[in-house]
Amino acid sequence: GAFDFHVSAEYFASIDEYDVLETEPLVSQVPPQEFDLAIAQSRKDVLNVGVGVSVSATSWLSFFGSARTDKSYRNPDDPRPLVGLGGYDLFHATAGIGLSNDNLEVHLGGIFASGDADGSLTLSPLPSAPTVQTKTEFDQTGFILAFSASF
Repeated sequence: GAFDFHVSAEYFASIDEYDVLETEPLVSQVPPQEFDLAIAQSRKDVLNVGVGVSVSATSWLSFFGSARTDKSYRNPDDPRPLVGLGGYDLFHATAGIGLSNDNLEVHLGGIFASGDADGSLTLSPLPSAPTVQTKTEFDQTGFILAFSASF
């Protein structure tokens, strides 16, 4: 047909806290103290959804677009460090055109992603270290080029 519509959903269940690494205690020199520096994490449950559409305008020209969520699995009240994109609530959008004939198919387009991450961060693993509120933003753009040829 001339019109295709796609819907997707993905669900990730929560994970209770677990040790990522089993570390040796840190011993400070002044004053002499021993600190347990366990590296642990947990994950909250996440539901992501997406929609996509493609439209054939002619036998050789088509258009496509999609949007999807990419929600964070991290609890914003977790004082552990924010590492990687796993802490960001992101939104992705793509759009482009397709050109085709009997031997060649080419798709050109762009992708945009944007989001942010809120949370708290303890500045040091040592006891009584200060905690600050953090907010970071993420924006990314990209170019899509895909082709298929048969000879």
